[in-house]
Amino acid sequence: MGSDVQISEVTAILPLCPFPPLHWWFLAQEHHGGSSRIATNESFVKQSFRNRLFLAQANGVLNVTFPVKQGDTASDMLMTDALLSSHVRPKTSWRSIQTAYGAAPFFEHFAPELEALWHQHLPENDNDVRTLADWSIAALEWMASTCQWQLPPISNAPLPFQSQLDLRDRQALRGKTWTFKRYTQLYEDRQPFLGGLSALDALFILGPQELKARLPELVQQPHHVD
Repeated sequence: MGSDVQISEVTAILPLCPFPPLHWWFLAQEHHGGSSRIATNESFVKQSFRNRLFLAQANGVLNVTFPVKQGDTASDMLMTDALLSSHVRPKTSWRSIQTAYGAAPFFEHFAPELEALWHQHLPENDNDVRTLADWSIAALEWMASTCQWQLPPISNAPLPFQSQLDLRDRQALRGKTWTFKRYTQLYEDRQPFLGGLSALDALFILGPQELKARLPELVQQPHHVD
């Protein structure tokens, strides 16, 4: 892509993942001035945001993982074919979030809905067949409804990689080229501000109205398209 192409002319490509970080939502709301698409026809990438979310806890980053069944991790396995494992039970992962965010201003308000979502869409046992794609879509729909955000169209067709606004790359989705503006986090008395976390972190602290209003200023996009 030529250097004379403006970011506002670029379609942002977003991977399917549960409760993605703020820069995912920044692009989803088309604050970059261009358009956005959610890609589903792509391979599952291990150790990425596609099956985990990063939050804050007292001693650093809390990594909440939704493991995919062993034997289903071939590099060419599509996201829509990835089956969730019951190795980490919904109660276990939810308890970790509850422990980390119990003191957050808005956590108790959203906890009943989120806990129900956890148990409804995550496998409770080995016979409970749940897909990673369905869980991700349910999480995205809940977040969009809560913050009154629009979800971009979901594309089942293969989409070519392009520019810094394609977040399917692991490092791009981790926010390596983005700048995250500070908001008050729960453990700032013990550690520096943590950028690139799941949008749940900001939601639990700011609430949906403030998060929606401040989203355009909380992340700064890359300035150039190569």
